[in-house]
Amino acid sequence: MAGSHIRMTSRSDRSSTDPYMPKDGGEIVFGICRDHWIVCHWMACLLFFIIPSPLGAFEGSRSGEELSIRLRVVWGGEPGLSYQVEVESLDGKLQPIRQLGIDPSDTGSVPVDEKGMIQIVDRSTRFGGLDLGIAGKPTSRVVFRCRNFKAEKDKEARWNSEDGHPFTLRELVDGTKQIELGQQSVVHIDRLPGDSLRVTNGKDNWLYEPQESLPLNIEAYCTKWVNQSLQVRAQLIPVGSSRELASRFLVLQTDDHGSAPAASLENLQAPSEEGAYELRIEVEPKRLFGPIGLERPS
Repeated sequence: MAGSHIRMTSRSDRSSTDPYMPKDGGEIVFGICRDHWIVCHWMACLLFFIIPSPLGAFEGSRSGEELSIRLRVVWGGEPGLSYQVEVESLDGKLQPIRQLGIDPSDTGSVPVDEKGMIQIVDRSTRFGGLDLGIAGKPTSRVVFRCRNFKAEKDKEARWNSEDGHPFTLRELVDGTKQIELGQQSVVHIDRLPGDSLRVTNGKDNWLYEPQESLPLNIEAYCTKWVNQSLQVRAQLIPVGSSRELASRFLVLQTDDHGSAPAASLENLQAPSEEGAYELRIEVEPKRLFGPIGLERPS
């Protein structure tokens, strides 16, 4: 569609391992085209107002509960290095999504062998990565094998025990994992942006007419905020401006797994004027305390 505009920005107080995407939460950036339709794109952005709960997202998880999360794995380091990465789920299921990179040779597809193991050789790159989904129990194990090399023959060497890094799904949700490879090379593993705070519109696309209703569903899934009230605020702002056109609020109540069912953000409309706009999603977690008992004075 002629005239459409998509812009990606990063808005996080945590250091991002991907220079093109922010961290958790969400930001929708869209523009009104010359034919008066709106193109929207879901991104991730979470503004932290308090420190998340130190409890893991699966604290008190029921035995046998199935989980499904999406991860972003990125690697990089000094120039001239190549990377070999394998991902294997020992008792769960992997779903490759896309390969990331800034080199012309990056195809976007993720190689998978006949056993379902992801295998990537990323040659002479400063930055690379992949997105993938993992389904299984909280105790399901995933092994990441990572190494860098300069000579092509090095990638044929056998993996040793130091190359393998096993994690459970519970550990992968609890926070960013970093693997040091030497030669100033690192591998970061974290939730895919937008996975813990999921925003959907109930449609197959993000196309809207001017002043059309924007019914958004917002769901918290396996976040670090356990048994907390999350105040969600949506702001409609022109790109490059701080002027608020509209804002709406809703409250999500997380359970002992850090999840909350989807809630609808209603009575929000697309702008009527041509231009580019941001629908900015902010979340403020608030700790819930139980009743406090005080002894009556005698």
